[in-house]
Amino acid sequence: MYSPTIENWSLYFLFLDGYENRNKVAKDFTRFYSTPSMRKFDNPGRYLISGNVYDDIDHVQGEEIFIVPTTLERIDKDAFCITLKSGAKYYIYASEVSKRTKNLMRDASRNALVNRRWYYVAKRFHTPKLI
Repeated sequence: MYSPTIENWSLYFLFLDGYENRNKVAKDFTRFYSTPSMRKFDNPGRYLISGNVYDDIDHVQGEEIFIVPTTLERIDKDAFCITLKSGAKYYIYASEVSKRTKNLMRDASRNALVNRRWYYVAKRFHTPKLI
């Protein structure tokens, strides 16, 4: 197992980035996530990954964080490496995806994304916890 890890992770969007950004990123992410042969998620859109971080000296165990990935790569069938602009790396696992993101990917795969509020990060989290 790689570390630091983000458990119970979710894919989020900022409302100010617009619906088109959300739709494109959600659809492309769903295709990447469900296609093991795809090694890298290449999408210029803006998205965030949130979850509870573990084994990271900069955060309290289980603290909720929001990160903005620069790159997202598959390192094996169920493990992904997120690299931030700072060069820091975090790892997520398919087994730790949140129900919220499973529902988002289901909607994206069916072309049924709607303007639900839970796709977006609450305003109170737009800056203080954003890494």
